[in-house]
Amino acid sequence: MKNRISPNLVLATLALAVTLASVTVNAAIIDTGVPAGPAQTLLSSTQWLAGEFTLTEAVVIDRAEMWLIPAFDAGSIPTTVAFYTDGGDIPGVEIGFGSFVMDTDPVYGWRGVSGLALALGPGTYWVSFEPRQCEAPCLPYNSQASALINAPSPLANYAFFEVVNGQWMGYDSNTVGYRLSAVPAPPAIWLLGSALALLGAARQRFRRPF
Repeated sequence: MKNRISPNLVLATLALAVTLASVTVNAAIIDTGVPAGPAQTLLSSTQWLAGEFTLTEAVVIDRAEMWLIPAFDAGSIPTTVAFYTDGGDIPGVEIGFGSFVMDTDPVYGWRGVSGLALALGPGTYWVSFEPRQCEAPCLPYNSQASALINAPSPLANYAFFEVVNGQWMGYDSNTVGYRLSAVPAPPAIWLLGSALALLGAARQRFRRPF
């Protein structure tokens, strides 16, 4: 009698794979630590702040945060968190984004966007916090938040975007705090693929005449 692949085994494996694929256990992949200050830089509708980071393996970015204290009118302007390819000392081409509305609690803390599900391979990228409501020439001026500088483990490069001039500028002394988290999706995806392969093999077996 020929060995057969049990349909129940295939379905159980498939169910396990789907369950694991849906698990989102966040792991910090970039963490500059909390900046010591006392100097700070401004995040506003006329100035966006960006930092460069490098990945050594493929990840799915789930959360991006900056160490900020909101301005009094922060809640009136949504903040976009955008990701870019590397353009050298400045961001290159935008490849993904999310947005959030900042609270107005007058204390420093990690603030940002979650649920991004942005898949990135090994390489160098930029993340930028951008209050985009105001376009050039961008008047009147709208403040969004202040970010302390002097992070204990700063990123390799920093830059800011002047909306009035419409260009990125390198500014490596602007060492604000960033924290990125990722979802460990690749193992679950591999298991899901294995389960589907088993299911296909089982269907072929059951179609053959005895």
